[in-house]
Amino acid sequence: MSLHYTTVLSVSAAIAVTQGAFLLLLWGLDRRSRALRWWAAAFLAMGCALVLVSAHGSLPSFFSVYVSAPLMILAYALVWQATRSFDGRPVNPLLLIAPALLWLGQSALDPNVLYWAALSRRHLLVIAIIGYLVLAIVEIWRGRSDRLGSRLLLALALGAAAFSFVLRLLSVDPGTASLADRPDWSPWLTLLTMVSMSAAAALALALAKERMQQMEFAHIYLDPATGALNLGSFLSHAARLVAGQMKDRKPVSLLLMHLGDESTRGGVHRKIDDDDLRAFYDQAVTRLRPTDLLARVGAQNFALVVPNVGPAQAREIGERTVRMAQEWAAATDPSPLTMTVGAVCSSQVGYDLRSLILAADAAVEEAKENGPGSVCLYRAPPAEAGVRKPPLSRWPETAPIPVSVPPADFPR
Repeated sequence: MSLHYTTVLSVSAAIAVTQGAFLLLLWGLDRRSRALRWWAAAFLAMGCALVLVSAHGSLPSFFSVYVSAPLMILAYALVWQATRSFDGRPVNPLLLIAPALLWLGQSALDPNVLYWAALSRRHLLVIAIIGYLVLAIVEIWRGRSDRLGSRLLLALALGAAAFSFVLRLLSVDPGTASLADRPDWSPWLTLLTMVSMSAAAALALALAKERMQQMEFAHIYLDPATGALNLGSFLSHAARLVAGQMKDRKPVSLLLMHLGDESTRGGVHRKIDDDDLRAFYDQAVTRLRPTDLLARVGAQNFALVVPNVGPAQAREIGERTVRMAQEWAAATDPSPLTMTVGAVCSSQVGYDLRSLILAADAAVEEAKENGPGSVCLYRAPPAEAGVRKPPLSRWPETAPIPVSVPPADFPR
């Protein structure tokens, strides 16, 4: 089956312009994804270039050759910039326009002096496009740490487009240098390119949607100041973790850590701000096991759930955490850091999450009374009347545990 080359170009131009307008409309509706703006510009430029090429013979060669080719190079340069913009990397204007300017400069040479000038221009056009597609694939690969599912598919789509241009490059020889003399399979290569780029447009849109969903998950489940799990997410994760330990009949410990400005012993202490909380979390999370759960549960409070750890080990973990925080604080600020830790184990109060929280809260209150740097293990109060119960001010009995559970693969 044969395809008419001009027909394929015309259809490809219509598809590219439609996709560009659609992406531009979507970006106008939600401008948080700046990459969509670059993708829209790329497809609009690509569509305009294809319109000029398909009109070769009807338009002066200045438009169908000397305008369309640089415009096509610029279109794929914008594809590369779209992949950079998605990961927040800056624009490099020189690299965006340099190949197009080089092509125009070479086109100014007299073909009578350099008889291979027309062929060389075609080589430069295809090589520039391949180069931009390869750079775009590299940019996609560089940002793979966000674990978005559409990244690999987008890289494959751009790779297929690059492969079609490699085949086109191999088809260029002195006998087919004229625009009128093309191989019979040139329409198929154009069709392959357009299908690949159309898939890339859809995948770019899917990638932007995945990024928005990831940001929404982060807003719901993560503390914006530190990046740690917030209270609601902690309760969901901790309930699931404690239930698993109860099923296996293995111990689980809870530590509440308070970084505070106050001290019952007086003295000058470090003023805790968001930078300190973020730095503490970054330091602490590097010392955790994959099964441990650390979250920010208050203004200056962190909670740590450690499975398969008994009371004595929980106390040791609290002491190591205090030493780590004090060493880090001493290296960044001469004023001392006020930190207290309360710990409790399921062997003391059972596997009920609320009981663990209340017991750990009572232990951390006792640690505050003992002074900065104190670590207290929960001690069950005697069964006499009038003994003060664990405070319920921050953990009211009526407060429900959230039933919404984050995805199983949500990063801790």
